[in-house]
Amino acid sequence: MVLEILYSMLGPWSRRLIPWMVAHPEVVAGIFLLWMAFLAAGKFQLRRIETYLSDWVVDHARLYQNEHRKIDADELYQQAADAMKLQLSHLAWFIPNKTEMYPVPASMASVQRKLNFSPDWVKQQLLKNQFLSE
Repeated sequence: MVLEILYSMLGPWSRRLIPWMVAHPEVVAGIFLLWMAFLAAGKFQLRRIETYLSDWVVDHARLYQNEHRKIDADELYQQAADAMKLQLSHLAWFIPNKTEMYPVPASMASVQRKLNFSPDWVKQQLLKNQFLSE
């Protein structure tokens, strides 16, 4: 009965697919392992991007401090975004999408959506590393 409900929910193609999946669990497991490997690789690359951006912001904030310049989060954000555009192809090929269901190509727009990379993100990094006081 449960199988008939599943067939009716998934449509006519499920009458062939589900028995095939039951008969070949190693293929299904291989597909899921490959999918998980891609997602893990994407998360690793995203973490590498986040570390790069965080280190870049801290290093440049330190330079601003040494030059006795006022640290401006908006200016630092623009400079970090420009630096990120140059380094993105070296840091990552793909990252997980917002829902982390599938990988998407690593572009500046996808990184900004995923990390919420904005002047506020830069300001939070500066606050966290005690370059700014609230």
